[in-house]
Amino acid sequence: MVLKGPGTLVVSPEGDIFVNPTGNELLATAGSGDVLAGLIGGFMAQGLDAISGALCGVFLHGLSGDILRREGRTSIVAHEIAERLDAARKVVEDGTWELSFLDGDFSGASCP
Repeated sequence: MVLKGPGTLVVSPEGDIFVNPTGNELLATAGSGDVLAGLIGGFMAQGLDAISGALCGVFLHGLSGDILRREGRTSIVAHEIAERLDAARKVVEDGTWELSFLDGDFSGASCP
């Protein structure tokens, strides 16, 4: 199960809960969930199990949103998320991804 939102959750049938560290409020746009579902389905079609597909999809989807924010975007449409997936994959492959709160970017952080 994937519960999309701040700190998107992925939950396994066994009850394991994973909290995704990527993403921001830009992803709260019409069609964003469709992009995410297609991404997860694509990973599963390539042979990943459901949990691995969900974890990879959620991470890259969120990272695409993070890239859009770093570009200075304040609003987006869903196809722009998909257009940033190659850049997100490259960040992962290059090993250059960092938690935003570690680099001083607190713009997406919130405390209760």
